[in-house]
Amino acid sequence: MPDVVWAGAVLLLSLAFTAATLALAYRLLTRRDLGHGLIPERPGPATSDQLRSPLCLAWRLQKGLLGGWIAAYAIAGLVLGSLATSIEEVARQGAAVEEFFRRYTAAPDVTMTDAYLWLIALSLGYVSALYPLVALLRLRNEELSGRAELLLSAPVSRVRWVTGHLLIALAGSVLILAAAGLTMGLVAGAPGKVLAGALIQVPATWTLAGIGVLAFGLLPRAAAAISWAAFLFVNLFGEVLGPILGIDYWIAKYAVPHPNLPMVISGEPFTATAIAIMTGVTAVLVATGLAAVRRRALT
Repeated sequence: MPDVVWAGAVLLLSLAFTAATLALAYRLLTRRDLGHGLIPERPGPATSDQLRSPLCLAWRLQKGLLGGWIAAYAIAGLVLGSLATSIEEVARQGAAVEEFFRRYTAAPDVTMTDAYLWLIALSLGYVSALYPLVALLRLRNEELSGRAELLLSAPVSRVRWVTGHLLIALAGSVLILAAAGLTMGLVAGAPGKVLAGALIQVPATWTLAGIGVLAFGLLPRAAAAISWAAFLFVNLFGEVLGPILGIDYWIAKYAVPHPNLPMVISGEPFTATAIAIMTGVTAVLVATGLAAVRRRALT
């Protein structure tokens, strides 16, 4: 009975809080002008050193998004890294366990903790590929709103405009993964190794950024759809859809960048071959996208 009373009290408290916030929201809604907030907008200064270049403007537009990603990844690293110390070793028997070690380790003597840390670093790398795509889609929003045309009417080239957002997207990817690697490594007791495992995901993430630039340059109207399709394909092909369709995990190496990365946390020595290839592919995609942006009309 006390449990029932306690549950009822919690429910009533939640309902009371919801009713109070709805009443407050309605009250505030009736007091503001249509199309405006409670706090009036104030114009910025007539001149500002913070907007002296397309890169500075891109930073002004992107810093909120980047800060949110860094904070989220830092917290995720703390939470997921703290679980590593509680993972127990298991016997390498059974089809599921054998498949797990086959996917995420590169040496027979690797511990379950190392395999787990590499799996988490790899998973964070997969998800981080969304950040540069979202950041680069801001270019399309600026184009559709007409602000890009206004900006490009000044002595600013299209390449400088796109490059400003691209640099924020690329550098931001490094900072996001570094935040997760630092916090996860500190709580797991292996800061250097885990940080390296997180940062090694960067070239694969940059490859998705290259696809975003290419889509914006060649097919701007479909840029959002192409970006989301690329992100979902990369995240689902090797880890989810592949096993469902009966496709071997290692076949994903031919279509998805992340499985090609050296598993530095779980026993594989560092090699630069895959990283160099991904960086080169990214450079080609970006160069092609920038050339297309230079030629096409704004829409």
